[in-house]
Amino acid sequence: MMICEAPKLLNKKLVLSCCDSVWKPVESLPDEIEPYFTDELGNKMVDYGGFVQIISLNVLKLLNKRGLFACFRCITEGYFKHIQANPPKEIYQNLFCDLKPVGWDIATGNGWLSASCHGRFPIDPFTGYETDQNADQINKYGLFSRLEDCLIYCQINNAEIPEHAPWYPVSIYVDKGSYARLKKILLKIK
Repeated sequence: MMICEAPKLLNKKLVLSCCDSVWKPVESLPDEIEPYFTDELGNKMVDYGGFVQIISLNVLKLLNKRGLFACFRCITEGYFKHIQANPPKEIYQNLFCDLKPVGWDIATGNGWLSASCHGRFPIDPFTGYETDQNADQINKYGLFSRLEDCLIYCQINNAEIPEHAPWYPVSIYVDKGSYARLKKILLKIK
């Protein structure tokens, strides 16, 4: 998971991602929210907001109050062996009903490198401009709308950039408070 500031608005899209170089996490967790997180391996020493695990649901209200966004990166168990993380399953099971899916990204490795900036992807995450004829597959959050389209691009990246394989789909979720604030930002551009 990442704790992020507001995403960039590019070419009428809010550009979200599993990658910390696209959707920027906070460089340092504010003192009041730091106790609610561990790093991805479960260690208590955590500072950077890009690779954290939530250990208490109470923090979501604090994040919303501070104007921060909770970005949850979800993968299927088949790809879990490719990353190093120790998510607290009970917390995520309790949290899942309060999450909103916003789309699919493509990642490789444990560094959450996104194909949007390190591979093939229908839009450029730094400009919002189309990079190929399939840009209509990208939603208002800069992510694939459909898993099927995302999987096709995973195959393309695996074939064209095999040294970073496997490329795998990452579902991006935000909590309900973050989702409501994202929708408000999008309403301003219509």
